[in-house]
Amino acid sequence: TSRSRARLNQALIEEFTKNAKLTENHQLIAGLPIRTVWTTNYDQLLEQVYREAHKSPDVKITQENLAITIPGRDVTIYKMHGDVSQPDNAVLTKEDYELYNNQRLVFSEKLKGDLIERTFLFLGFSFTDPNIDYILGRIRALLGKNPREHYCIMRRPQRPRGRGKA
Repeated sequence: TSRSRARLNQALIEEFTKNAKLTENHQLIAGLPIRTVWTTNYDQLLEQVYREAHKSPDVKITQENLAITIPGRDVTIYKMHGDVSQPDNAVLTKEDYELYNNQRLVFSEKLKGDLIERTFLFLGFSFTDPNIDYILGRIRALLGKNPREHYCIMRRPQRPRGRGKA
């Protein structure tokens, strides 16, 4: 319902803004010679760190943003699950994921093209996202043994607590 979605939107805003802060990792990313970043993160830290590094980010949050190119951009940031500034359009729920190709098809098509044509950075992906899994599977099937290289920054896996040896 729209009421529960409104509460979810508010929780998103609160969760992704209350402790969001730039780290050395963000600064390192902004210093890399990368022109394209695909992220599922909702926060605005990447945009902030690129601006602080005197670089011009072109941020793509909605399908409509994809049709506009910012002149002089240094990096394009594709926020394929949305942004904290537009929580109503964020991909959050199971239904959002199921409707992704209906509501954000242009993002899927752009990602497919970038997977074939570009080397870029994935950031914030867990690779358990069903949409990403499907897209990567299709590209693997199309390209076979000649895939393009891509880079991903992920969290170090955490040890399970309470079981096994320390």
